[in-house]
Amino acid sequence: MKQVKILMLALVVLMGVGFTSCMNGENDTTVREDAFVKVVSYMGSTWFEDTNGFRYYPTDASLAAMKTQMGFEPVNGGMAYVIYQYDSATQTKTATSTSLKDLQLLYATKLDATVESVQHKPEEGEEPLSNDSIAKAPIRGLEGTISTSYGNITYKPIMFDESTLLLQIDYFMGPEGLLSHYFTLVHYRDESVDENTIKLYLRHNNGKDTSTSYTSVNYLNQYPFVFYKAFNLRKLDGSINENTKIIIEVQENNTNIDLESEQTKTKTYTVQIKAKE
Repeated sequence: MKQVKILMLALVVLMGVGFTSCMNGENDTTVREDAFVKVVSYMGSTWFEDTNGFRYYPTDASLAAMKTQMGFEPVNGGMAYVIYQYDSATQTKTATSTSLKDLQLLYATKLDATVESVQHKPEEGEEPLSNDSIAKAPIRGLEGTISTSYGNITYKPIMFDESTLLLQIDYFMGPEGLLSHYFTLVHYRDESVDENTIKLYLRHNNGKDTSTSYTSVNYLNQYPFVFYKAFNLRKLDGSINENTKIIIEVQENNTNIDLESEQTKTKTYTVQIKAKE
């Protein structure tokens, strides 16, 4: 049986809903799947782990091919989206399996975005510090529903693990702007917040892309890195634990990309840190 999971199905699994799809070709033992993973590099070896701790061991050759063909440079602790295949005649994946080995990588892209811990939050009229990030454009939102052939899928900010925040960001973009957009989560260390709470500000820099013809949702299947952004909260000063509440403040506008527009509104999202299992 040939099993196929496309990017949208990986999103379903990531959001906590199991899904398996089968296609024709009962004599074909090649299994092709995809996954959102963390990169682990140790003693010269690189493998991946998903949110449940399942391990994926790619072949050295396919890992090297991803570097050559796609510029994929795995960084320990970073997050990635991968498509892989293996032969089910030589190994099987069951409910009790903990790993897959000798995987042939077909696609791999990093999802990591920037986290900045800034000493001081500027007052009105005050110059920001050098490592602060200034937004140039709003986003459309961090939660919503995507209509697919498998049904409607609802997405929202989630913790991939106890230290990695995964955002699915809907924003205006054009076909020439795939590499123009940058996102930074800013934490101001001198800002007063409730106990066990971290407030973060999502800054969107759209570069020279001023198009409102398409959105990142339109491109997520072909270019997942434009929609999925992972932020390593370990880069923040101070400790985080399962009692920590994350507040994310964003500027949203579903009509245009003008931060000064009366249609641009401030919105906050709340996420609870995921306890380490």
